[in-house]
Amino acid sequence: MKKIIIPAVLAATMVIAGTFAFMPIEKASTVHRSVGTSSIFVSLDGVTLTSVTDNDVVNPGEFILLHDTTPVSVSGHVAVVGPCDDDEFAVGILTGEAPALALTVLAPIGALSTFGGGDDAFTGVCTAHFDFTAETDIAIANITGFTGVGNGVQSDIVFDDEHGVTIFSRPA
Repeated sequence: MKKIIIPAVLAATMVIAGTFAFMPIEKASTVHRSVGTSSIFVSLDGVTLTSVTDNDVVNPGEFILLHDTTPVSVSGHVAVVGPCDDDEFAVGILTGEAPALALTVLAPIGALSTFGGGDDAFTGVCTAHFDFTAETDIAIANITGFTGVGNGVQSDIVFDDEHGVTIFSRPA
């Protein structure tokens, strides 16, 4: 009896493994989709982001790339703890597929935020979160010079140990 079971189990294993070995890539990734999830935390302590030099345009040096999954698009969730004032963030999150990135202006969660003094100095610490779908790149940008943010006053942003970004992603 033992002699028959071992070859039968070995043959079944080879059939199953052979099915995946010759399966087209698209089908194999669909079967294993749950394997590609990740969660990262990016500390921004000590980092300085310069103010935007051209109103409503983000230039090199005014953003930091946080997550790049090229060539695989991912969907997920971003949580941000960053500088704010008067119920608005000094930073925004860029998502998309470089170079075509779209700005998400963050809305602070009141119960999880301590707002600054209202002097456009962005001395408060606020929390926000949002979901994204089918993106390859995530960056954080200084948006203090953008129209309607901080009364259009440009200022460099210096992050401290309270500030950071958590990103959870999975294949789109």
